Amino acid sequence: MKRVLFFNEHDYWGGKMEDEGVKIFPLYKRIPAILKPLRVLCFKYHFWPNIWYAKWKEVVNQAEVVILPASNFSPLIAKQLLNKIVNKEIRLIYWYWDSVRPKFSPSKVPDRWEKWSFDKADCKRFSLKYNSTYYFDTIKLEKRQTKYDIIFIGQDKGRLSTLLQLNDAFEKMGLVSYLHIVRDRKAILHKKYSYNKRIKYNEAIELLSQSTAILDLIQDNQSGLTLRVMESLFFEKKLITNNQDILNYNLYKKENIFVLGKDRQEDIPEFLEIPYKKIDDEIIAQYEFCHWLNRIINNRILEDGIKENIS
Repeated sequence: MKRVLFFNEHDYWGGKMEDEGVKIFPLYKRIPAILKPLRVLCFKYHFWPNIWYAKWKEVVNQAEVVILPASNFSPLIAKQLLNKIVNKEIRLIYWYWDSVRPKFSPSKVPDRWEKWSFDKADCKRFSLKYNSTYYFDTIKLEKRQTKYDIIFIGQDKGRLSTLLQLNDAFEKMGLVSYLHIVRDRKAILHKKYSYNKRIKYNEAIELLSQSTAILDLIQDNQSGLTLRVMESLFFEKKLITNNQDILNYNLYKKENIFVLGKDRQEDIPEFLEIPYKKIDDEIIAQYEFCHWLNRIINNRILEDGIKENIS
């Protein structure tokens, strides 16, 4: 496999990528938490951003493929990286793992970077290359006694009102749901709500193991498959989602996925009682990180959902 450098922290996900033979390197130097607001201000106003960067030059020029995930300040970082790269044969991949936003619009990223996205609608809107969301088959779910019918774990992101409305509807149906909603910038709109603390991903998995179904609420103007969908697929958990585009993917089965706005909401209890219908191993494999990476390396762009044959 080609030498791939993925800019990511040495965290849970970074460790999984390293297990797949990918070099992980952080974008920023390690700093005390008290200095992080100052770093944000420096990037926001383009004031001495270089002092916060990790030492990229040596590791970047040893790679054959460099992958930079999109974030608020990554367009600036993408420009800075170009100044560090000596080998012009290195492929540069700018990866939209979330929906495109004005702060990291493709127009702000240098043309030298190939721009890829998990969201088909964004790919059409901004002429990006399409690849799927990915997950790791090495992540396993322990069997636990079921405590919840439906579970949601995630940040507010402006979804609190909808989540609480759905929670009320679930309770009226006699269902047991658990919402683990974490505060973010949009939480100021709901000052009276008691948010949950951020938890590590292995703790989130522990909670998922105790639920029959996962609730997935995408944001406006988003159509790509989220982490919640991957958890449902790899852990064989029922999924309740408002992403109607999921109907166009090969992982969709009506026995496993309830689509809000299409299926009748009052049918959710019946849906939860229907046994999960196993998905073909070949379909699941197409969403594994190793195959996602191979599509990047081989410049194999997906056209509509995932329909490729990997055998």
